[in-house]
Amino acid sequence: MDDWQAVKEIIILFEILLATGVFLLNDGRYRPLALVNLIGSLILLPGSLVYGEFYPSSSVGENLGHFVMLFSFLISVWIIATGDINKIFRNIIAIEAPINNNYLYIWRTLLLFIFLSGIAVIVERGGIQETGLWGMLFDSERYDLLRALSHKTIGNVLVKRLYSYSLLLIPFVSVCAFVLLKYKKYRKEAFLGLLIVIFVALLSGTRGHVINILFTYLLFIIITNNKFPMKKAITLIGLSFMLLLTLSISRSSDEVDYETLSNKVHEVVRRIVASPFYTGVVHMEYVNQTGLWDYSSITPFPGKNHLGFDHINSFRVVGEWYSGSEEENMNTSEIFLQMSIFGVGVGGAVAIIMFIVTDFVVLFVSFLERAFRLPVFITLLGYFKNSISTGLTEIIYMCLILILIIFVLLAARYFLLRTVRVCKS
Repeated sequence: MDDWQAVKEIIILFEILLATGVFLLNDGRYRPLALVNLIGSLILLPGSLVYGEFYPSSSVGENLGHFVMLFSFLISVWIIATGDINKIFRNIIAIEAPINNNYLYIWRTLLLFIFLSGIAVIVERGGIQETGLWGMLFDSERYDLLRALSHKTIGNVLVKRLYSYSLLLIPFVSVCAFVLLKYKKYRKEAFLGLLIVIFVALLSGTRGHVINILFTYLLFIIITNNKFPMKKAITLIGLSFMLLLTLSISRSSDEVDYETLSNKVHEVVRRIVASPFYTGVVHMEYVNQTGLWDYSSITPFPGKNHLGFDHINSFRVVGEWYSGSEEENMNTSEIFLQMSIFGVGVGGAVAIIMFIVTDFVVLFVSFLERAFRLPVFITLLGYFKNSISTGLTEIIYMCLILILIIFVLLAARYFLLRTVRVCKS
């Protein structure tokens, strides 16, 4: 058994190095699939080894670990075999495209929208002291309640939807600001914009939104630099870990000592490394007891309820089954989601195909003006990083919504300018 464990560790190390090389070499960083494969290899593969240190281990986890190793290897081989298209993707993204008036218009409009939605949340909650941000920094006893009331259970449905769209748009607006920081003329405006989006993101009291901004900046410097910025990447990753740790400590009422610090480090490592894999174990244990899910029941699509299809939130069902709480969601990767629908073999094959399709998102980017392609592409990569903890269908919808919003705003500006010109003539 110990010999097999050592072999697994060697295989996992090899696959992590393979996924890293596939991402960094031959312009692999311009393919969404290469990033998804790298993140999955860095998190799910080690998670399959260490999850038993944090959660109960089982034969289900052992079997899933074997498939995750096979999954990562097959995806890496596919990226290598189709490496000729990497340069095509790089040309589509248009890294050196200059900004224009349309770019500034979209950025300022969406920044204003995000700012107003944040104000709406503060007003709806009755002051900033009733938001998740306040609970996270100053009121650890009420943190969980304030966090829920600041987003998921906001009383006003309109404010809730506006804030949800703001959180969707924050990564894109952040990347636009990173681009503007390269222009001396717009640096102050871009810096102010970044402060606004960070503030609005933190109103929910959720640490992940700020980590998403840091992650998009990491992607930005990786994609816009000819050489891999190793020092900056390590600094950002370390900063993200320290931020998670600091915010975890700040929301705790315990006295800060070595034991508290050790427990918080343990908690952060558990959430980053072990939890994404363990959620898959729980989903498979659930379907082993109740039977596989019906595809049409748990797969969301627009207008589903209006077309007479009942929708089952499998994440919530499994979360309630596992924890006994109706409020608990057990989100999991598309890999494990497909396995819970079709079984390990067929579901794994379906998941591989669905992940391969993520590369085609670049084709949607190609329909945009060149000035928008880089920030939209990086934003989409940021969305796809969540594929280790949620389904791809939701992520693809997020991508399409972002692109649609840009098209609608540009069309509105075009017709407005045309109307002004007609009136003047």
